[in-house]
Amino acid sequence: MRFTGAVLIVVILAMGVVGCGSPHRLQALASNREPSVSVRLSRERITASVTSIRPERAVPAPVHLSQLKRSNTWDNLHFSSDLTGYRWGFMDGNFNMQRTTDGGRRWLDLSLPAAYSSALESRGPNPTPFVEVADGASIYVLTNDSKQFTVLQADDSGRHWRVHKFALPRSEFALESVTMVRGGVGWAIFRDAAAGTSHDLVRFQTRAPKMQIQHVAPGSRDAGLVGTTQATVKFRDERCGWIVAVAADGKLHDYLTSDGGATWHARTIPAPSGLTHFMCVRAYKPVMHEQEGTFVARYLGTDAGHAVVRTVVYHTNDGGTHLQATVAQTLDDATSDYMGHPVHWLDSDSGYAIRDGRLTVTNDSGRLWHNVPSPALETALPRYPRVLAIQFLSQTEGFVHLQSRDYAHTVLLKTVDGGTTWDRMCE
Repeated sequence: MRFTGAVLIVVILAMGVVGCGSPHRLQALASNREPSVSVRLSRERITASVTSIRPERAVPAPVHLSQLKRSNTWDNLHFSSDLTGYRWGFMDGNFNMQRTTDGGRRWLDLSLPAAYSSALESRGPNPTPFVEVADGASIYVLTNDSKQFTVLQADDSGRHWRVHKFALPRSEFALESVTMVRGGVGWAIFRDAAAGTSHDLVRFQTRAPKMQIQHVAPGSRDAGLVGTTQATVKFRDERCGWIVAVAADGKLHDYLTSDGGATWHARTIPAPSGLTHFMCVRAYKPVMHEQEGTFVARYLGTDAGHAVVRTVVYHTNDGGTHLQATVAQTLDDATSDYMGHPVHWLDSDSGYAIRDGRLTVTNDSGRLWHNVPSPALETALPRYPRVLAIQFLSQTEGFVHLQSRDYAHTVLLKTVDGGTTWDRMCE
């Protein structure tokens, strides 16, 4: 058994942003810069200029990472059960975390052993710090600064923390993706912020602190990810992992391991029929469960002279040996968090997203989608159009975290019936 498959949805991120808009328009969502990009498509050398495209006042509204850091609102959350959850964000310029034990009605501050200001440079479109909740009680806060990789670890729901520091071989590294499994074992992908298309992959552990560089291509100087501009890593356990990467030429690649990263199987994933002249621009972290897996990717191309985004869901039920690709246009304008991930996956089959101001759901790995009539949610979205997070814990229990258009207010909603009705937990 190699590892569980993943669904890849490639979502166009102009300038490292997430998109939502009409089928023939490209919208920039989560970016620290103005949404302007010129993309040269492969082979046909088609240049799609989208500099005139600006975010429209639509639902869901665009979210900008730099503005989030200044908004004094909690922009991230993760629930490990229907009662226990964590939220984090920058308050008065400093990174803070809180925990709830009553489903989000009341929150208590967590005392971190390190301070991070909103000026902390992420050198990319990803948030800094990264937060991983490996199980209900184990929390990790991960950052890198210059040649040091720092991991804060708490195994008691954030009451007591340990600090682990690892030396990095170069100072140009920017943390791009991280995945944690039980026992304090993790993998991180670092991007060379100067080169842009060079990455390193490290395996680290905190129980007996150690870090080692791994190579998906034997003998490579870096990770060996074929001139990759963006990559994401997911491990199901200490042995089975999957890297999905976008190369500078717009091709999509994946790398599979079943021995903890000692050896990898690499391949190029062809674009689905109808998208052969499109360019892959973003890949999202896979979801893995036993032999099944799902991941999403977004492709950019042109249609009738317009720049368009197409979202593709990749699914496997044999550990990744074979992938089934579904072009899910329902997700072209959808989002599930402020970074523009098109869908939140409960497992490799069931996914949730917000599109056109409504909750849309799949239970067959993205092949079919249906809207869930949700009067309370649909009433809240015009007032809180920025989707900060969606998380479902089961087919019935889930949370949606929304923000007002001016970044000033948030609201947390909870459902226990699959999204038909929602209760307001806190603002």
